[in-house]
Amino acid sequence: MEEINTNPDMANTSQEPSTNSSAPGPVTATPGDSIDMTNPQYQGFWIRFVAALLDGLIVSLPVGIIQSGLVWATGIDSLGYLISLAMVIFIIYMEGIQGGTPGKLIMGMRIVNEQGQYIGIPSAILRYIGKILSALILLIGYFMIGWDPKKQGLHDKIAKSYVVKK
Repeated sequence: MEEINTNPDMANTSQEPSTNSSAPGPVTATPGDSIDMTNPQYQGFWIRFVAALLDGLIVSLPVGIIQSGLVWATGIDSLGYLISLAMVIFIIYMEGIQGGTPGKLIMGMRIVNEQGQYIGIPSAILRYIGKILSALILLIGYFMIGWDPKKQGLHDKIAKSYVVKK
């Protein structure tokens, strides 16, 4: 029986198929990034508001400038929608795989599930849809963060996610 090399740093020289699974789901954080959920420090409304302001400066402002410039230069309005879609995909990727948007990461926060792992793409999509719902109901879904014991907004409850201090 041939031995399969499971060390990711070394090339797999086996002729057998790889045993690694790439099934979707929560992304396991590396040991240094895993959050201890026995006594988490949930992050409240105001610090998350500051992180959202940072996201506006880091992500939304440059995207808006690029979007306006491309639409103006080409005259193709639908190009603006494509740029907006790219921003949504970027935000979902950052929240699901990296553990937070740039603003949250700068502020030392992480978006995790109940096990302290990054939430993955499917939950990040649910979380994004929840943000839209939170905005549609007069921002009440966001204000929930202020009075919820675990500092969850509607979007966090929908995605079963938590925003905690790293």
